Amino acid sequence: MTKYSLKQRIISIFILFFIVFQLNVFAAGQIDEVKDIIKNYYVENVDDSKLNVNTVDDLFKNIGDPYSTYFTSDDFESFVDSINQSYVGIGVSVEKCEEGVLITGVFDNSSAKQAGVLPGDIIIEVNSVSISNKSLEEAILLIRGEEGTFVNLKVKRGSETLNFYLKRTKIEIATAKGQLIDGHIGYISLTSFGENTNAEFLNEYNSLKSKVQIFLF
Repeated sequence: MTKYSLKQRIISIFILFFIVFQLNVFAAGQIDEVKDIIKNYYVENVDDSKLNVNTVDDLFKNIGDPYSTYFTSDDFESFVDSINQSYVGIGVSVEKCEEGVLITGVFDNSSAKQAGVLPGDIIIEVNSVSISNKSLEEAILLIRGEEGTFVNLKVKRGSETLNFYLKRTKIEIATAKGQLIDGHIGYISLTSFGENTNAEFLNEYNSLKSKVQIFLF
C-alpha cells in the first residue's frame, strides 16, 4: 500500500466517523426535543419510564395514543396537503382492483381530464412497471411525483389498451360543495377542514341563499 493511498483511507475513515457522529447527535437532539414537548404540552402526565427510550417511534408506542404521532417535515407537508385536499398528481381518484388501479373519478382542469382519461379506466402500468401486484399506496407513489414532471400510464379501457403521457400538476380540490335540491333546499357538504374551507363555504352559501328556503349542512 502506498503512502498516498493510506492517507486517502485515513481521510475516508475520518469523514465516515464524522458523518455517523453528526447523525447520532442529531437523533439524540431530536428525541430530547420530542420528550420535552410531551412533558410540557401533552394532555396527560406521562410517566418518565415511558419516555426512557432511544427512538421517536418507541416513544409514541409507549404513550399508546392513536391520535399522537411524529411527523417529519415531508410527513407534515403531506398531512397539510391532505387536509387542504391539495397535492401534485394527474388529477384522478382511485381504488385498488385485481388488474391494477381503478380510476373512480377524474378532476376538472387536470392533465388526466385534458388527455381524455375516464372513470372506469384501469391503470395497469406506470412508467412500464406493472402495478397489478402493488398495494394502492405503492401505486399512488409511482403515479405522483415532482410538479412539472411527466408519467407514462398504460390504461385498460374495456378491450382496449391505451397509453397516456401525463404532466404532474398541482391539484386543488374544493372542500366545500353546494347544490340545490328540489328547487328550494340548499345543501352544502364539507369533505375536509382545510385552509380555504371557510372561504369556499361562504362562496357556496352566498351563491345559494337567494334560491332556497332551507339549508342543510
